[in-house]
Amino acid sequence: MSIENSRLLSNTDREVVVVGAGPAGSTVAMSLARKGHDDVLVIDREEFPRDKPCGDAVSERGISELYDHGLRDSLLDENFYTANELLVGSPSGHILTKQITSGERGELPIVVPRKIFDNFMLDMAKSAGAKFMQGDVKKLVKDGDQVTGVLVRRDGVNQVISARVVVGADGATSRVAHGVGAEKHKGRHSAVAIRAYVEGFQTKAHRTEFYFYKLLLPGYGWIFTEGEEVANVGVGMRADKLKSGNRNLEEMLYMFMELPGIKERWLSGFKISDAKTWQLPFGSQNIKRSFPGVVLVGDAAGLISPLTGGGISNGIISSGIAANVIHDALHEFEGHDPLPLEALIQYKKDVNKALRGRNMTHYAIQLLVGNYPGVADLIMGRISSKVGETL
Repeated sequence: MSIENSRLLSNTDREVVVVGAGPAGSTVAMSLARKGHDDVLVIDREEFPRDKPCGDAVSERGISELYDHGLRDSLLDENFYTANELLVGSPSGHILTKQITSGERGELPIVVPRKIFDNFMLDMAKSAGAKFMQGDVKKLVKDGDQVTGVLVRRDGVNQVISARVVVGADGATSRVAHGVGAEKHKGRHSAVAIRAYVEGFQTKAHRTEFYFYKLLLPGYGWIFTEGEEVANVGVGMRADKLKSGNRNLEEMLYMFMELPGIKERWLSGFKISDAKTWQLPFGSQNIKRSFPGVVLVGDAAGLISPLTGGGISNGIISSGIAANVIHDALHEFEGHDPLPLEALIQYKKDVNKALRGRNMTHYAIQLLVGNYPGVADLIMGRISSKVGETL
């Protein structure tokens, strides 16, 4: 049945509608609720808890940002699995290990399945006063270029929900971004990744591992320990290279797990399960992220690190910025319903100030490793010789 011909509930007004209940969406909802906005609605097509393909790692920067949002005690109470050691493998097999020092407040990266972490973040948003609705946002509602709300399908019924501002936090294939005509990411500014879980595997406690081996360039493989003999493993490849090289990610994942130094870690009962792929739009492409009545955050805003493929931390940071801009705009433009572009334009400027420099540095390193692996080998060879470890 088409949207136009199906039953439509009467319009409902909200101050803020957040589309997507991942870490970015929950962060902006939680922050706005804590700033006194009592009419924030988060909509997600899935019931929670739910799985999400990801490397499952949240960097120290992301944890520090959550501490700034007042979640330190809540995070510590959850006792999420932390990472205190980093391993990096160079194109020719040099290995560099480094201890990860905690931040000033004891922050360390964590590795936790998204089914658990995203549910925790949504609970924090709801505890702060945000409301949650399970429903499928089909499209934006507009008056010309001005976004005035969303059309949601729930239990077979369509409903228009008006809002002063809509936050697009619905991931790399964001319908909100598509609805405002956001620029699509070019192949060199995006990647595709595959993630799986391994059991019966010799893990190193509290260690995250990145492998920039020639087989995988200009991508990389990872092994993120999540517990005894359990790890999140995966491979990511830049989208243009994946397409031009006619590469198959699932085959690359199995090749990666059978490489010398990795296959030797297989134990009795070794198995790979739950392999899933997803898209990664990099923060190296400078796109619009503010529109009339809309801001985009996290993966929907294309803010993933071009080097590590990590998106959770940048999503949390962008959402904190979005909450500040939206809070100010709702007061400054009190007579405007919904908010015009001029009320939200500061968001992109603040996000670029916070994240663009780091993302461009990561992009430059990615290009260096991918195009000149010998240089990366030379650098890592000298460093690894000092710490006394090579494959």
